[in-house]
Amino acid sequence: MNHRFTLSTSGQAQIAPARLLLQETTGFLYLPILVATPAAALAARFHLSTTWKDQPPYDIPWPVAGTPLPDAAQIRMALIAALDHAIARQAEGTTLLLDLSSGDVRAVVAQFAPYLNQRREALRSKRLRLVLFWPADLTDSLMAGAPDLWSMRALAPVLTETDLQAPVPDQGRDDLSPRPESQRTALRPNQAQQWQRWQATHNLQEAQLSVADALALCDALAQACDWQGVAELSEALLDTLPQDEPTFADRARALRQRSRSLAELGNVPAAVTALEEAVTLFQNLAAANPAAFAMELARSLNNLSTLLRDLGDHRRALETIEEAVAIWLRLAQNNPARFEPDLAQSLNNLSIRLGDLGDHRRALETIEEAVAIRRRLAQNNPARFEPDLARSLYNL
Repeated sequence: MNHRFTLSTSGQAQIAPARLLLQETTGFLYLPILVATPAAALAARFHLSTTWKDQPPYDIPWPVAGTPLPDAAQIRMALIAALDHAIARQAEGTTLLLDLSSGDVRAVVAQFAPYLNQRREALRSKRLRLVLFWPADLTDSLMAGAPDLWSMRALAPVLTETDLQAPVPDQGRDDLSPRPESQRTALRPNQAQQWQRWQATHNLQEAQLSVADALALCDALAQACDWQGVAELSEALLDTLPQDEPTFADRARALRQRSRSLAELGNVPAAVTALEEAVTLFQNLAAANPAAFAMELARSLNNLSTLLRDLGDHRRALETIEEAVAIWLRLAQNNPARFEPDLAQSLNNLSIRLGDLGDHRRALETIEEAVAIRRRLAQNNPARFEPDLARSLYNL
């Protein structure tokens, strides 16, 4: 599961009473959580699954959006089967999470609501608690179809985009991970002076910026989330660099910064174009000198896969992340201590891409590989790697 957001402080405060109720309740309980967007549901599910004491909730799997199902009746039957299976197989007292907020599921929520009431006794007999993530704009269908569940509306949190924040990035392995306010860093004094000279002149030579200085300043601006600054500076750098072989590495890095800033500014198609050019350059460089450039190629492929997924091109996103995984596998064989974290991240992303295309068996096998690596890493360095392990366990 591609997890791009977590609950902010306000979001955690919104859900805290419901979370306390769920943890203190020892018997059957229905509880809706009203979500304005699928991202809000995903962030809430992640929060509940990774912060729970004792037995964690069970996130009921069902066919993800994009999995071909012939019609609404098939979708509804898949949901019913998933819920019945969870009721039959989960231990007494488990909290079940069921997300009905995204994709084709929205089309069947009204018809699915009455079924929830029909399964009340089955849930009660096993003292199960059901948390339902329901589209906030479709509450009328919940009230009409499942009055027992809707009776908890006074305790139902309502989560919106304002209750979300971007997660802490994975140790630099995914350049597209936005940086939250608490993780943003200010420019160092010398870089602040460089940036002031650039803003005064908008000329690299007059600002006394070498190519290396400009690339380092782009990275520093990205750490401060000044994406417009990264876009302007990387564009100027690309206009300055000659398009011949000695500058391939610098051009590739400038294109990667350009892509990153364009994606953050909302122009994903242009970001893909820039990163595709960077990947081509890194492929040529890595073919001639794999020791120097294979790692940069793999990271650029990982980010390109993320952007392609954002555009809905799931087939190319899968092919691209598979190429990245192949590189990380070769690198990790020779130096596991250095490269296994990157391999685990790309395996995690590969699992998500496989899930997007409905290949759930391979997706499961792949995320199990990622979990095994991250579990080993977390045993030796829990402070650094336990958050990564938690994300992969959640995806598993």
